[in-house]
Amino acid sequence: YSSSSSSSSSSSSQTITLRLTILLLVSLCRPSLALLSPTSPPAAGGPGHALVFQGDGGGVMVEKMVGLDTSDFTFEMWLRSQSWGEGFTPFSYSYDEYVPLIAWSGLSEFLLFGRVLPLTTDHDEIQIHVNLTIDDFVDWAHYACTWDSSNSELKMFRNGILWFAATPTDLPFPPYLPSNGTLVLGDLMVGPSTNSFPNRFSGHIDQFRLWSVARSQNEILSGMTLSCAA
Repeated sequence: YSSSSSSSSSSSSQTITLRLTILLLVSLCRPSLALLSPTSPPAAGGPGHALVFQGDGGGVMVEKMVGLDTSDFTFEMWLRSQSWGEGFTPFSYSYDEYVPLIAWSGLSEFLLFGRVLPLTTDHDEIQIHVNLTIDDFVDWAHYACTWDSSNSELKMFRNGILWFAATPTDLPFPPYLPSNGTLVLGDLMVGPSTNSFPNRFSGHIDQFRLWSVARSQNEILSGMTLSCAA
């Protein structure tokens, strides 16, 4: 990965972007991982390349991520799914190998600082919820997950449109992403939990980005089809 600085009218932030060269090197060590040109390029400006996950344990692991240390975050990616599992997990971030701090488990749940938030069940903490089905994930779409510590709000966007928002309480861990953690694409986390195949993602991921701020809807819309300078 590489680090670069990005500024907006309200604040400056740091983005950590997984580059194609890094992903290519990882794929050589993971036989189930491949690179190919998507039939519908996620980014504007010509055809790109995407990581392909077969759902059999192939994944991308980036350890000792530096320069994060943030109470806010935004995870962004272009994604399409080939199949659906109860534990479908496109990405996770952990400081302790056995305790993921952040993980998106598809339609079923989102793990936020150790708290499981259901994405398909009404709850007092959930303000906005638009039901999505597997049919919504078979084509390329852009997804962004943001956490704003100033108002304790988790938001999830699909193609720049808000489809889930919640203000969870009683988080078991302080809402903070430390540096030197491990980012995993295509699986829940290293450790015993990864022995269960349902955790493993089957599909394509492209243009994955991790920001140390909670990006606004306008920032997500304006940047989701642009390449990020590194």
